[in-house]
Amino acid sequence: GDNRIVILSKKGEKVSEIDFDGIISDITYAHGHIYCISDTSIYMLDKEGNVMRTADCGYGGTRLAVTGTYSVAVVYSGKVERVEL
Repeated sequence: GDNRIVILSKKGEKVSEIDFDGIISDITYAHGHIYCISDTSIYMLDKEGNVMRTADCGYGGTRLAVTGTYSVAVVYSGKVERVEL
């Protein structure tokens, strides 16, 4: 459940490193924020690891795609759903 998230620049240099307590199903970096699915929640974190926003995505969300600064598309078995953060 303990994860280390590392953000690298395009040149491969470490920009940020944070610890995340929870199981991560999927993670992406966009719009200067980290977006991840952990259990039944979606988290939007800043580069320092502070939780900026969170939303419930229910059971079964396995992948996410950022569709806007405060919205993501969550992939479930058999459906895709938009979630606002």
